[in-house]
Amino acid sequence: TAGSPRKAGGGGGAGALGQNANPGTNAAGNGGIGIFNTITGANTAYAGGGGGGSDSGFGGTAGYGGQGGGANGQNNNSVNGYSANTGTGGGGGGGPNLGPSVAGSGGSGVVILKYTFGDSTNQTFVFANTGQFVVPDGITTIDYLLVAGGGGGGVASPASSSYCGGGGGAGGIL
Repeated sequence: TAGSPRKAGGGGGAGALGQNANPGTNAAGNGGIGIFNTITGANTAYAGGGGGGSDSGFGGTAGYGGQGGGANGQNNNSVNGYSANTGTGGGGGGGPNLGPSVAGSGGSGVVILKYTFGDSTNQTFVFANTGQFVVPDGITTIDYLLVAGGGGGGVASPASSSYCGGGGGAGGIL
C-alpha cells in the first residue's frame, strides 16, 4: 500500500524455510538455515537461503542470508544485490525495488569426497570446478557430500515502487 514499507521474503535453505516479510515491521524475511556437515572435519553449514530485499526509502531493513552461505538482501536502490559465497550452494540476496540494481547470484555448488586409503584416514578431495577423481587401489570407504548451486535472488522487473525481490533458494544437498 502507498506509504508503507516494501519488503520481500527470504529464500528457503536446505534445513528450513525462508521467513516471510513481517507485515508488522519494516523487516524483509531472512533466508532459511542450511544444513551442517562434518565431512571436512569442521562442522560447516551449506545451502542457506538468501535474504529478502527491501526499500530503505521507507525505513525497510533487508533480510539476512541463512547460515550456509546465503547472501543478505539489499535495501539500497543504487547498489546491486549481494551474491552468495562460492562453493556453498547458498541463495542470492533479493534486490531492492528501484534503481539500476541487480539481484545477487546464487553460490556455486561443491562435491566433497572423504575416503580411507591404506593406513591413512579422512583424506578429502574437493571438486570446486570440474575435475576427475581416480579411485586408487586400496580404498575401503568413500563418503560424499554433494551441494547443488543456489538460485539467484529476485528483483523488481520492471523497476517498481511497490515490489522488492525475494531471496534466492538454496541448492539441494545429498
